[in-house]
Amino acid sequence: MYRRYYRYWSSGTSMCSRTAHILSRFLVFFFSILVPLLGYLMAALSDLALYHYPITRSARVLWLLHELGPDKTGPFEVKRVELLQGEGRAPW
Repeated sequence: MYRRYYRYWSSGTSMCSRTAHILSRFLVFFFSILVPLLGYLMAALSDLALYHYPITRSARVLWLLHELGPDKTGPFEVKRVELLQGEGRAPW
């Protein structure tokens, strides 16, 4: 194990700075891919429709959309589904 890391120590560079350098390069690469991908996903969500019935788990999603605001989510439409009348089983 001593020989494995000897080349880093002999150059005067500690393992911590070497690891930090590799991590920083990875993060730059990761975010250079992630940011355009998030922009693409947000553009795809611009025509968002939430099918909602009160007192269900969709209330959490509705709350999240309102908390994020239209500047982050884009415009969205809330369509109420009457579960007690069987609309939840209707073919779309």
